[in-house]
Amino acid sequence: MIPISQVPRPERLAAGKKDPSPNAQAANRPDVKRRPGAFTLVDFKKAMGQMRKLDPLKRIMNWIPGMRKVAEMLGPADCDPENDLKQIEGIIDAMTPEERADHEIIDIGRRLRIAAGSGTDPAEVNKLLKEFSALAGMMESLAGTSKL
Repeated sequence: MIPISQVPRPERLAAGKKDPSPNAQAANRPDVKRRPGAFTLVDFKKAMGQMRKLDPLKRIMNWIPGMRKVAEMLGPADCDPENDLKQIEGIIDAMTPEERADHEIIDIGRRLRIAAGSGTDPAEVNKLLKEFSALAGMMESLAGTSKL
């Protein structure tokens, strides 16, 4: 159960004011427990935001060798990568700062809460966490080999 002090206040968010709840204030705090050099969901969200600022994702996919065919296969009607990014950001935003810093603490109860908070199915949360685990492992191994 979420303490009442951590529940976001919609009236403040709708008015464009900063949410003073501890959950919102702690969202990007560097003092949340974190392994040194670990790739977290916060890092992942920042990278997605930077990618989105570059250009529409379908155009970026055309620049990457081998991805042009994938972009053509998606077509205009199939799916929109921009909407997928928004959904992923919504899922990450529904997590607590501790969950963003260490995705391994997210159990089934937390997954259900995150899914409800982001307006998605628990299967989407599971898919994101599974894909992120694979990506984080790859990023950490790349970071480890670059120090040689």
